[in-house]
Amino acid sequence: MYDSSGARQEAKTLGAEHRGHAFSGLVPGRLYRAEVITHSGELTNNASAFGRTAPEPPPHLSARRASANDTMELRWASPAGGDWDDFVLQWTPADRLTVTQQLTRSTVRGMFPGRRYNFTLVTVSGGGAKGGPVTRSQPIQTNIRTSPSPLRSIHCLPVSSSSLSCSWSPPLADFDSYEVECRRHDDGELTQELRLAGGVTAVTLDRLDAFRKYSVTVRVSSGGKTSPPVTQTTVTMIDRPPVPPPSMRVSEKLSKVTSSSILFRFNCSWFSDANGAVRYFAMVVSESDANEIVQPEQRHPLPTYRDYISNSSVRLYQTAYFQNRCPQDAEASAGQVVEVNLGAGGDRLGGVCDRYHDDDLYLRDSYGAFCDGPLKAKTSYRLSVRAFTKLFDENHREVVQPLFSDTYLSTPLRTHAEPLGGVVEGLSAGMFLIGMMVAVVSLLVYRQRLRKVAVQENPVVRMSMWKEVPASGMYMGVRRQVCEIYNYSNGVQERGRARFPASPTSNM
Repeated sequence: MYDSSGARQEAKTLGAEHRGHAFSGLVPGRLYRAEVITHSGELTNNASAFGRTAPEPPPHLSARRASANDTMELRWASPAGGDWDDFVLQWTPADRLTVTQQLTRSTVRGMFPGRRYNFTLVTVSGGGAKGGPVTRSQPIQTNIRTSPSPLRSIHCLPVSSSSLSCSWSPPLADFDSYEVECRRHDDGELTQELRLAGGVTAVTLDRLDAFRKYSVTVRVSSGGKTSPPVTQTTVTMIDRPPVPPPSMRVSEKLSKVTSSSILFRFNCSWFSDANGAVRYFAMVVSESDANEIVQPEQRHPLPTYRDYISNSSVRLYQTAYFQNRCPQDAEASAGQVVEVNLGAGGDRLGGVCDRYHDDDLYLRDSYGAFCDGPLKAKTSYRLSVRAFTKLFDENHREVVQPLFSDTYLSTPLRTHAEPLGGVVEGLSAGMFLIGMMVAVVSLLVYRQRLRKVAVQENPVVRMSMWKEVPASGMYMGVRRQVCEIYNYSNGVQERGRARFPASPTSNM
């Protein structure tokens, strides 16, 4: 055995029966010349051949992702010893990849997203400019999977106040599943986490809070490798406001009751905006003296004041709607109150019910369907505040099924009796006029009777009056009356005379 420089490496004498021999301890990857010399007596003949040992494989092979998702960089180390000339990189599946190779590094481009590749690397010795036989080392392998591409698109829409529906377009990649996360947008808390099969392209997320922003993130998964996330943020639909606790209701302490109205207040913080902003309020009035803790009838719309006042069977009505002017900030709204004067005919609650033209024609619908008229005197009422998160559509038309919640009905608030002052004055004036008329009539009747008596009675009385003058010839201011009585009974005239003091005011 001779090496490439011609130096003899080893010699071995074998018997005629041998047909081969193995040389060991040679340098990997090196070119050798083997010569067999045949001896027959003193005659010899020879034959030779060139051969190369297999080079050592690279000690390791590693891969890392480059800047682009379809690009990988492969690195390896040179063999620790022996002769070698080059390295050969191969892969399966046999995609058309672009490889840029340096001595111990290759950059592979054009890899399909999410696909698993098997790369094989061998050391090559011989060939090329040197010529001669070519040998390869034992291969070393590594498996590489590229990350799948992200979703091409995703759309999430609110289905209800507690659910979202998301659908997406799958990517152009090899993948086996989707990873779906749903988080509250404000604090990032994870509410749901799902893994869906690769053939699924839609999901409905439920058990969510009303009127809250959620971030839905979908990652494409391929053999444990995930794509960059695609996130869609949306808000669940609004819902009815949370029902205030029984302690938050109209209080008698904060109410001023008259015979026809109730002035009361309620706090802006009674209704939370957790399920959507409160847009409108209305008052629900129930004629009742019950004390159970209940809410008004959950019906919309309720009867109006006109229905209540014109139909004795209607015991409950609602006022007109008015806009919520409470501050949006929770801390600011905690100290803000809304004052309502029920029964006073204010415009906020629908205006006065009785409206007239100049020609006294009643305008029933001059203030719309709702109006606010006086309450009944000496009647118990229970009040509730109705708050709406949704009442009108985009065209300001009232929706068929609005979203509202009511406070619990207040304790009975009893209106006062009608004031007596005006009644007493009216009765006194009437009685006085009646008395005067009776007195005048009685006087006239009495005088009429006196005249009849004077004519019919017998004897005839004649009254004569005169003034007496004292002896001194001066008037003393004393007047007397002289009455002469003639009696004609029995045909004989008799005369009597009597003298009476006269009235001091008499002019006679």
